[in-house]
Amino acid sequence: MVEEAKVYIVYMERQERASPETLESSHLQILTSLLGSEEAAMAALLYSYKTTVNGFSAKLTSAQAEELRGKPGVLQVTESQTFQLQGETATTKPNVM
Repeated sequence: MVEEAKVYIVYMERQERASPETLESSHLQILTSLLGSEEAAMAALLYSYKTTVNGFSAKLTSAQAEELRGKPGVLQVTESQTFQLQGETATTKPNVM
């Protein structure tokens, strides 16, 4: 059975004075080394974070995420989570007096 890929957020070490293009290139480079080809890396990469933090989101299996944790420059790899805010929904109406 093939494991389904999930979305992971990967936090990388800060690269001082690196341009956004350089950061995105480094994200593709580490994914290419993990996945074996630039085409696979480009297909897996969902977003590169280049302003406040250095990192990216990508579709990976849990085994790939674990292997990525051991790569130089990788600070943290976490599975992306979606949270739903509690409150009014489309099916509920506010209580009006």
